[in-house]
Amino acid sequence: MGKRMAIFASGGGSNARRLMLHGCRSNFYEVALVVTDQPSSGVQNHAKDFSIPLVVVRWKETSSTGLIDIMREHKIDFIVLAGFLRLIPQEVVDAFYQRIINLHPSLLPKYGGRGMYGRNVHQAVYNAQEKQTGITIHYVSEEYDAGAVIAQFIVDISPDDDVNGIESKVRSLESQHFVNTVEDVCKNTP
Repeated sequence: MGKRMAIFASGGGSNARRLMLHGCRSNFYEVALVVTDQPSSGVQNHAKDFSIPLVVVRWKETSSTGLIDIMREHKIDFIVLAGFLRLIPQEVVDAFYQRIINLHPSLLPKYGGRGMYGRNVHQAVYNAQEKQTGITIHYVSEEYDAGAVIAQFIVDISPDDDVNGIESKVRSLESQHFVNTVEDVCKNTP
């Protein structure tokens, strides 16, 4: 039996859906819970499609202990952040040390930190006239985007790329590498 995973997502959940789909076939993980902080997030539909329990958390009203209790109730081994826009509380990071994984749409440490997500990152990369960008899959720490790097994948930016082109290239990297990297971490973690 593989690791039991909770996916935390705030938005549409395209990467969460990929994790759910692959989890149906994986020997190394199963998606056992979806947590969202947005009452109308698209990830809820994906959870329903796969018959995965869903918890909508009122972030400001939920204590770290309450969040940890939810994870324990569902026997969660790993947490994967797939477009989750909240800072994970220190107590949760400690309870799941080196077992919370995040996907960030840049080559950290560049373009990380509070407010640096999605299109904000791609716009910053474009404005800086970077020649390359990519994704970083990393462990979560008590600070935004500051945990130990698990893997980075790089793509070149051409002079013709605008923000949409950069975003498209980064999304392609996400779809190619995120699920397999998460599975490798689950497979290689006791």
